[in-house]
Amino acid sequence: MAKKSFCNVGFIGCGHLMNAQHIQNAHKSNICEVHTLCDIEPSALKSTAAKYPPKKTTADYKTLLADPEVDLVVIAMHPKMHAQLTLEALHMGKPVYVEKPLGVTVEEALEVDRLAKKMGLQVAVGFNRRFAPAYLDVKPLLKKREGPLLIYYRIAYHVRNERPDTTLLHVECCHIFDILTWLVEAEPVSIYATEGLRNDNTVALKFADGTSCV
Repeated sequence: MAKKSFCNVGFIGCGHLMNAQHIQNAHKSNICEVHTLCDIEPSALKSTAAKYPPKKTTADYKTLLADPEVDLVVIAMHPKMHAQLTLEALHMGKPVYVEKPLGVTVEEALEVDRLAKKMGLQVAVGFNRRFAPAYLDVKPLLKKREGPLLIYYRIAYHVRNERPDTTLLHVECCHIFDILTWLVEAEPVSIYATEGLRNDNTVALKFADGTSCV
């Protein structure tokens, strides 16, 4: 029986994360179709298309965004490109799933938020920790607390940085900021970060409800 397609997905970027997660998941899905793959690197585009055959391939993301057959755009590029590509997709009337971080500055993220609301389109950022079963089990327990929490969250991250031109705060620790905000149900009011030797970095957060986290 042929797979019934409900959502044609266009993917901007054919790197490791896209192959290991998003494109593979869409390829296996019963409700998504790998419609268009886009990458400026010919070898990446060719190898990805061989594993997950799309309807179309292109090296020009603008061609993907202009295609009326594409219902949803998934973006996983260098962090500095995420906000720009998301804005362009929204202007073309496409909802977006974009990998974290949404932007490398607060201003970029707020610009995306404003445009998404104006266009009436959804933008989802790849923060997946809050959907993990372990966190879903923990959150109801935290709701029973009386008063603020003291949280110590340690990350065993042995790779110095997969992208030397970005920071671990952008590519990994933003996951932890998101999950803490979700668990505590309060916004951070202050953040302090310091870099130690090798990969021993420390971030201290204070939340509006008095919760402290290191």
